[in-house]
Amino acid sequence: MDSRKKKKKKRSSGKLVAWVIGDLTIAIILILLLLHTPAAYKPAKVDISEDAPEHVHRYLTYLGSELYNGAQTHEAFDLVVLEVGINQAIAQSSWPKQSEGISFSRPTAAFSPEGITLMGTANIEGVDLVVTLAGQPSLMDDGQLRLHLNAVKVGAMNVTPMARIVARKMYRDQRQYMTLDPEDLQAQIAAALIEDQPFDPVFKIDGSFIRLIDLQLEEDRLILRFMPLGRRSR
Repeated sequence: MDSRKKKKKKRSSGKLVAWVIGDLTIAIILILLLLHTPAAYKPAKVDISEDAPEHVHRYLTYLGSELYNGAQTHEAFDLVVLEVGINQAIAQSSWPKQSEGISFSRPTAAFSPEGITLMGTANIEGVDLVVTLAGQPSLMDDGQLRLHLNAVKVGAMNVTPMARIVARKMYRDQRQYMTLDPEDLQAQIAAALIEDQPFDPVFKIDGSFIRLIDLQLEEDRLILRFMPLGRRSR
């Protein structure tokens, strides 16, 4: 009888050890996945010869002048956005930025025919995690702009479903307590990314309006085509 009890206890102990080892293995794998730094994550270095962070980067100034000049014409015009220029402007901005107790820094953008990828470092309780957002902007048949978010990753772990649930809850909670202007560009982009709601891509440039009528994603650059609408309202 004692021998059988000892064997049974030994088997139970063996199962417990196996479960503990299994749980530890899973935990280690999850930690390694979360702490993984993608090889594609290469934030641009800050050029110390540039203006101070509070000043608008010269590449953004250039893009703004191109939009302004194009808006004054009566013909469609192209705006070519280079990945290298955008990343230099992003790097020159003031970082890190705080939100909900999380510190964000070193963001970078990548353009390719497959879409736009945004990557950055999120510091949570002293731990740096690389967050990746992958999206695919497209113009629909009715001319509306869709900013579909394909994937959200933390390290090498795909957390898209969870991220969508959390982001939608935060966004909807915020809307209950704040009056959001439906024509505000930031509100439209937020709704497009979080709720997958397309919007009319008409933008105001110093009193004049322009409409996005085409976009092409290529390796390292984004080509946007706009049609000037004059000073009439949306």
